[in-house]
Amino acid sequence: MADGKPKSTTPEQDAELDAAFEKARAAMAQIEDYTQEQLDRLCQAIAWSVANKVTFTRLVKEGIEASGLGDPVSRMGKPGEDDAHRRTARSSSSSAA
Repeated sequence: MADGKPKSTTPEQDAELDAAFEKARAAMAQIEDYTQEQLDRLCQAIAWSVANKVTFTRLVKEGIEASGLGDPVSRMGKPGEDDAHRRTARSSSSSAA
């Protein structure tokens, strides 16, 4: 989009997006009557799932294979960098208090 115009999608990408949106709508329909407690638990389970190192490793591998971009070694290091930043920010804010 360097020229300011949105990039158009291919028919294959359109079909893939349509399928993803169809799955998302079906998932929303399954949880539309959930209580707040059930939604909280679902969000907690999803967060744990993607934060779990085994799952994260699998997602990194799948993402790299699907996109052809990146490499597992540099991608796997990114959560650690983020964690180090959070620890530094937390210790700075707690020492200022």
